[in-house]
Amino acid sequence: MRVLSPGEIMEAEAMLKLHFPESLKVYGCVFNINRGKPHNLEVIVDSWPDFAAMLCRPKTKGADDREGDFNIHSIYSRDAHSLRTLLDTPGVMDWGAYALLAVIDQWVEGVDRNHVGAVECVAKQRGVHTHTQAIMRVLSLYSATQLQAHDSAPGCRVQPLRPEHAPLINSTWKYGGDAHSLNSVRSYIAHHPSLCVTLEEEEEEEEDEEEREDEEEEEEEEVDEEEEEEVSESTAKSRGLSQAPVARKRRMKRRMRKRRGDRSGAPVAWLLLYQHCALGLLYTMPRYRRRGYARTLVSRLSQQLLGKGYPVYCFVEEGNDASWRLFRSLGFRDKDSYRAVWFEVNSRDHKH
Repeated sequence: MRVLSPGEIMEAEAMLKLHFPESLKVYGCVFNINRGKPHNLEVIVDSWPDFAAMLCRPKTKGADDREGDFNIHSIYSRDAHSLRTLLDTPGVMDWGAYALLAVIDQWVEGVDRNHVGAVECVAKQRGVHTHTQAIMRVLSLYSATQLQAHDSAPGCRVQPLRPEHAPLINSTWKYGGDAHSLNSVRSYIAHHPSLCVTLEEEEEEEEDEEEREDEEEEEEEEVDEEEEEEVSESTAKSRGLSQAPVARKRRMKRRMRKRRGDRSGAPVAWLLLYQHCALGLLYTMPRYRRRGYARTLVSRLSQQLLGKGYPVYCFVEEGNDASWRLFRSLGFRDKDSYRAVWFEVNSRDHKH
């Protein structure tokens, strides 16, 4: 077992590039490390320079972001035996703690032939529980000629996300919603390329008018929020109201405003980059779907990344056919015999 030095990580990048798609996630981690992006990672190999297994793991435990909270390990291995040997080496894995492991490997008839089996084998020997959390397709775009470029959708502006957008994005992220994921989103925005769609002024005015009409209708049925703030418990009782429904209405209005994300130039659709370089967190607010915003974002950001030498790839969950078709229509390709697998070692409530 060997922890790679900065110079050796530079060398590893070129070596990993020869083994796409299996090495894509580890390559993405190494790519960003080599470009000075902030990170909490160290890279471990079974041997050097002729390595057969490589693992990127948190350098410091308990970092206050999603990667630290989930103790995420990214794995590349050429064969199951090398991976088992590396994982069984003292000091490589803390088998008494929760960890989320991510690998890309051949997937034949619904069964991962190398990595999952290797981890399960070592875990079973140690009496540790494992569980597959997610299985995803791996889609890649290797050149600008492969990209089916898409013109910007009419009536929108495309621009980078800003730090103040992080809470909105975190609130809609399937794997987000807490303080740890919010810190990750802030880091993605601050240190990695991202894009969002905001509405042109004319479009905003039309949306404002529609919203004003909706609000006028709501006023006939609901207590105005400002009045609700002033309603004391005794006043509420005199009006036949209880404090609970009043507070619940107030929270619901605030939550709807936060989730709409269409006020004062806030984004209505966005796309970010994870710390392992994968495109992710693609989302369009429900009322703005079917306008081509997602296609615009994927096309524009992919062009930017290719121009800067980034790997361009994404993970799409099995069964999410709409996203899979979207990326395929833009030139991304996947191999049916490969899947990315996320699996858990121990349970989230496991106490070390």
